[in-house]
Amino acid sequence: MNGSFTHWALAHAGYDADYLAEEDVEAGELSRYKVLYLDGPQLRRTAAEAIRDWVDRGGVLFASAGAASRDEFDRPMDLLEKTFGAISRGFAVKAKAGRPKFELRGLKPLDHLDAAAGAAGTPVAALDQLCYQERLEAMPGARVILTDREGRPAGTMNKAGRGTAIRVATLPGISYTHEAVQPPYDPDSYSPQNFRAALRDFVAWPAGLASASRVGKAQSPVAELVRYDGPDRAVVFVIDHAAQPVEPFTFELDDAAGFTRAISASGNPVEIKGAVNGSRSIALKLHAADAVVLLKAAAAGP
Repeated sequence: MNGSFTHWALAHAGYDADYLAEEDVEAGELSRYKVLYLDGPQLRRTAAEAIRDWVDRGGVLFASAGAASRDEFDRPMDLLEKTFGAISRGFAVKAKAGRPKFELRGLKPLDHLDAAAGAAGTPVAALDQLCYQERLEAMPGARVILTDREGRPAGTMNKAGRGTAIRVATLPGISYTHEAVQPPYDPDSYSPQNFRAALRDFVAWPAGLASASRVGKAQSPVAELVRYDGPDRAVVFVIDHAAQPVEPFTFELDDAAGFTRAISASGNPVEIKGAVNGSRSIALKLHAADAVVLLKAAAAGP
């Protein structure tokens, strides 16, 4: 569940993240990626070894509470401790996240984590510890970025080989959504919108550290952009979960300098303008969702 809500935060920050199974990690698929978000206590030893080696080669790893602390047989595992620069202490599952409309809304914080003095210069955000209880023991050389109410380490940042590993004793995706479904949120709307920007930026921070490719940035804080590229065009699906008519709705699309014309699936006119660093500013009338086809100068079509 934390992985799904982490995906929401990344989407709101303009990233379109993939899901990778352990089999993909073991098969070397991580070589295609710059950043990995790791969830769940159980992880196969061969997958943990592949992740460790990938970080050493320059990858950026962001791991949540209990991540990779047990192997596939639920035995204690320390393969990634040196990578994280942190040892898990007192890990325990206290609650399940449940459904956003019901159980998630009523979760009680186990602890409150705040930015440590060592987090200066980073976008670390304060957040609650929910569902999973844990504290961390920082290893020599690791930088403590989060602490619990008692001042104990609850988040670390560590250089491992040419890469970076960030380990937090909490579930940031669940915290991100838990805050958004509190009153005055109407659960019957099925559309939480009151997400905290600082927590979104904290979740997206590792992707920025890794210089991962971003789709773009929309004017709405609850919009998603998904992009598919062909030889002479790109299709961008735009979903604004605010679900209100907006005219114009604008978004900035990264890596789009070659596109000179755009059309929408709805038939609404699309305005395309140049922006800095090879991006394009796109504007159109939007109700909740649309698909925009961007064409290069030589592309055929209507």
